[in-house]
Amino acid sequence: MIGRFRFLAYALGVSGFCLFGVVVVLLPDVMEERLSASGPSTPGHEELSCVDCHAEGPGTTRQQLQGIVSYYTGFRDSAPFLGHLPVSNARCIDCHPQLRDLHPVYRFEEVRFAEARQEFSAHQCGGCHAEHEGVRVSQPGDFCESCHSETTLKNDPATPSHAVLIEEASWSSCLRCHDFHGNHDHTPPENLQEALPLPLVQQHLKAAPAGLIYGDRVETTATLETR
Repeated sequence: MIGRFRFLAYALGVSGFCLFGVVVVLLPDVMEERLSASGPSTPGHEELSCVDCHAEGPGTTRQQLQGIVSYYTGFRDSAPFLGHLPVSNARCIDCHPQLRDLHPVYRFEEVRFAEARQEFSAHQCGGCHAEHEGVRVSQPGDFCESCHSETTLKNDPATPSHAVLIEEASWSSCLRCHDFHGNHDHTPPENLQEALPLPLVQQHLKAAPAGLIYGDRVETTATLETR
């Protein structure tokens, strides 16, 4: 009896996988829409198609399916991607060139930023700007703590001082004064009372049409504004 149930389970599994493969092969456009659109687009990306960000994976759909089967049956070390490849940093920078970036993603490849890489993939654009979540920034606005918890400044002009803000763990105040990428015409205020209101910053990080809260962009070559 157990053997019969096991055989039936295997048969149903194989049949389901084969049916899925047939649907992928015969209805690629439908499957692309279903599999890729996992959530709302980042503000400004609503008109983009999948291939604008996701390069097509190598091989035909049949070859990709065969590779996946080979991986799960132990004849291949890694599984190929089905349909399209994950979005790379280069793909993002093609549309969002940061000619004056204070926090370029490649800098986070350094050993000293291992914690930030582990916490939220700071070395990848998608670590902070995950697509299909409907927000500009998918991380909370207190991520500066990952790298600046031991920051010390000589002749600190800020009021209150950075030392006090760090001691009080006031990490949500960082983006009120500092433009993270530095790609806007913005000078941080010396007094926190003159900084951007926290609700405005939070709206900007999410999906609300907050506008360019840090001033005009320094670079004018970017085709989309998502920050």
